[in-house]
Amino acid sequence: MCLQKELKVCLQKELKVCLQKELKVCLQKELKSSVCLQKELKVCLQKELKVCLQKELKVCLQKELKVCLQKELKELKVCLQKELKVCLQKEHKVCLQKELKVCLQKELKVCLQKDLKVRLQKELKVRLQKELKDFNMAADIDTRNPDVYHHRGQLKILLDQVDEAVGDFDECIILRPDSALAQAQKCFALYRQAYTGNNSSQVQTAMDGFEDVIRRFPKCAEGYALYAQALTDQQQFGKADEMYDKCIELEPDNATTYVHKGSWKQDLDLGLDLISKAIEIDTKCDFAYETMGTIEVQRGNLDRAIDMFNKAINLAKSEMEMAHLYSLCDAAYAQTEVAKKYGLKPPTL
Repeated sequence: MCLQKELKVCLQKELKVCLQKELKVCLQKELKSSVCLQKELKVCLQKELKVCLQKELKVCLQKELKVCLQKELKELKVCLQKELKVCLQKEHKVCLQKELKVCLQKELKVCLQKDLKVRLQKELKVRLQKELKDFNMAADIDTRNPDVYHHRGQLKILLDQVDEAVGDFDECIILRPDSALAQAQKCFALYRQAYTGNNSSQVQTAMDGFEDVIRRFPKCAEGYALYAQALTDQQQFGKADEMYDKCIELEPDNATTYVHKGSWKQDLDLGLDLISKAIEIDTKCDFAYETMGTIEVQRGNLDRAIDMFNKAINLAKSEMEMAHLYSLCDAAYAQTEVAKKYGLKPPTL
């Protein structure tokens, strides 16, 4: 019995020791496992924290960067607007100065042209009056010379002394009844006086006078030409064309007749053909170049018109004619400049 008890006690002690060892080993294992888990957890937490911090930092930096960029952009925008405003003001000022300069130059040119025209008109009038004195002296010396009265009548028409001009033509006709030219020019003087005065009865009287002149002097080309001009004024174009044709038949080398005939044509191409024919006949016919330039302006061919006006200027026979041609040429040039500047197409008929 004693041995059993002792054996039991020994067994219990050994069992206790074994259990304690095993328990210690288990606890050590669990503790070791727990430490590993803690390490892993710590690592995971650190990683997650790092990721979260990076995200928050990124968002924060983006916000701050956005605010900074917006602020800088706003400041840059204000700065650029100011600089642009200054530049535009400078450019606008320069542009205005240029336009003002051009306008002043044009106005000055117009004023000079007007002054020149007035001065030339005065000079022409003085010269014509001086010539009139010479014709008056010639008439006093030879009162029976029809040529003196004829030329003096033409001179008085230029001086707008139509009544006196008609008197001189009458005197010429009395001295030389067969002077078809004097009678035709008398009719034209009476016609212009009636036409400008809007006197229809006197216009008709003058037209009847033309009919009488071409009936009595069918070989007088000037009679047909002057009658045709009067018919053109009255818009009797068909009959005017017939008169021009008869004038050309009598004087086929008279360039001026072709120009007059071509100037009123509604078909501008046909009119230009007639004027081109006039230039073929007489390359120094300034009236042809002037009329062709005027038609080219109507067609919108401004460069061509300027070329024609310049040719006419080179052939001008007086300062008065030259001033008139320069005004036409400058007007065409001004239209050209405006069309180029604003991208416009010149108006055409």
